[in-house]
Amino acid sequence: MALFTDIVLIAAGVTSTLITGLFFGFSTAVNGALNRLTDREYLRAMKSINRVILNPVFMLCFVGSPILLILATVLHFDDTDSARFWLLAAATVVYVLGLFFVTVGANVPLNNRLEATDVDALDDKGLAETRGWFEKPWNARHTVRTLAGVVAAVLTFWALLV
Repeated sequence: MALFTDIVLIAAGVTSTLITGLFFGFSTAVNGALNRLTDREYLRAMKSINRVILNPVFMLCFVGSPILLILATVLHFDDTDSARFWLLAAATVVYVLGLFFVTVGANVPLNNRLEATDVDALDDKGLAETRGWFEKPWNARHTVRTLAGVVAAVLTFWALLV
């Protein structure tokens, strides 16, 4: 059972940090590049990114990471006196609430609203309005989920070390 528990913990760490790394890369590079685009180019690019990211590899990690973190925490429940259990529990709560639920509850609805928008039919005013309701709220929520992922990664790796 110890081998299975270790494998789950490692898989949870890998999948959750892959997602966090993707979000970090988006925050530190992609958002800066997108910011330089015109409104129409920006909105088209975000629509394209939102379509492309919904692929099996991303979805496996995105959906699998909270499941694996929860499972890793449950598998350590028999030792609630240990630091490892509490670090995993904290990592799981931060990741699930701050990264997973923020993505599903905030970023995805914005993505869906943008997807339903015919960017090519908008005039300059409509493009500016659309970018206005999308970009700042999306980026603010993206920052929350990225920071939550980083905190969860630190807690998970700390748990691996104790």
